[in-house]
Amino acid sequence: KFNAVYVKVVTENGVVYLLGLVTQQEADAAIQVARTTGDVKKVVTLLQIITDAEAKALDVKVEPGKPANPDSISGG
Repeated sequence: KFNAVYVKVVTENGVVYLLGLVTQQEADAAIQVARTTGDVKKVVTLLQIITDAEAKALDVKVEPGKPANPDSISGG
């Protein structure tokens, strides 16, 4: 599984674009889901791989009902 808060999925003409901040495990899961979805011709990944520690730090900063701020991980 992956945290949808940090993944944006855009589709156009059978091409799926994956964007966001994820761990390697989350990236693998997101790519697998995209590749096995019907009518997908191509998957383009624009994912930034982060460590588990960085992911946990981001999870602490996200408050329910408020958008995530992935830029905060690099100081802005």
